[in-house]
Amino acid sequence: DIEWVCKCALTSTEKIEYELKCQAIDNGSAGWVEVYRGFENTVSAVGPFPVGNYEFMVRAGNSVGWGEWSEMVMITLTDPRWDKQQKRESEKQALKESAKNVQNELQQILDDIQELMLESRMTIHKATNLLFHLQLEMRRARGLRQHLQRPAIISEAEAQMKELEKWRDNREAFTEWKSSLTSMRSQMLDDNFTAAGGASSTAARGSGQQRGNAKKKEQEPQRKRPPSGGWELDDFLQQDEHYFGTLTPAIRNLTVQTLLGLDEKRTFKKLTVSQKERILAALERAAAVGRANVPPYLRQSEDGAGGAEKTRTIFTKHQVDQLLKLLEKFAAAPAQNPDTVDQKAQEAAEAEEVALAAAAALAAERKREERVGRS
Repeated sequence: DIEWVCKCALTSTEKIEYELKCQAIDNGSAGWVEVYRGFENTVSAVGPFPVGNYEFMVRAGNSVGWGEWSEMVMITLTDPRWDKQQKRESEKQALKESAKNVQNELQQILDDIQELMLESRMTIHKATNLLFHLQLEMRRARGLRQHLQRPAIISEAEAQMKELEKWRDNREAFTEWKSSLTSMRSQMLDDNFTAAGGASSTAARGSGQQRGNAKKKEQEPQRKRPPSGGWELDDFLQQDEHYFGTLTPAIRNLTVQTLLGLDEKRTFKKLTVSQKERILAALERAAAVGRANVPPYLRQSEDGAGGAEKTRTIFTKHQVDQLLKLLEKFAAAPAQNPDTVDQKAQEAAEAEEVALAAAAALAAERKREERVGRS
């Protein structure tokens, strides 16, 4: 539509007539051509004209005559079909560019994961962050799948995401187990740890064993989570081979390393009779359960990951030998009565208090002598 405003028409009582002309400015002009003459100041249909650039000008007239021509205005006429095609091409190009960027981002994330894994620098925090960005880029990539240069990268990213999630879950489980086993070992060394929690957990252990024995022939159970608070390490070790068989080799090895961590100078230095009894019981039970065979239906799931020796028994022969050596070492170690230990600690504290008081008195005496000397 073309519209113009004539100021004189606002005050004139006479009807104003308008003349509209145009000329093409592309491919040579044939001169000005009248395209409208009438009393309306709006033209809704002009042409038809070929696609191109045109100049328009208008003038007003009445009974006196015609006025001056207005300033020229350039208007570009386009084909709606061409506009739509151009828009589609532009959108398609934008999608291709977005797909290219998404593919590059996905490839960069996959390369980063591979590099961190190969160099053993992957952490739970890094894995979680990479998984977040990987899932974000995969959602974008699925929406642009038909524009990707290499659509197979989506499948590669999905496979890598599953592997990374599995790695993170295993690492988180390992960290949780390590914290739980370390806590149980500390409780075993604490003479003030009440037996209330241990008793309830022992009862739970017994019922758990009965349920586990009733399901020996069923399908492989799920991997166990670390026991909750209230368990002592010797209670935990009372589980049977079916329970320990469900644990991964890494968790079974962690159990052995937690026990071997008892071999510290400070443990032997402050070893009490009750601590020694608990430690000997735990090591003896660990060696016994370590010699037990992993149930066949559990052993099959590990055949591809470790050697025959590692999958035949709960602990390896070398691990059992280490536990037995530590058992002999604790059996020969002297132990003190807790009352005696407390008494010695009290006597040491009192002696330290007396020494501090004597040192303070000596310092006060020296200051007094210095003041007397100056006077």
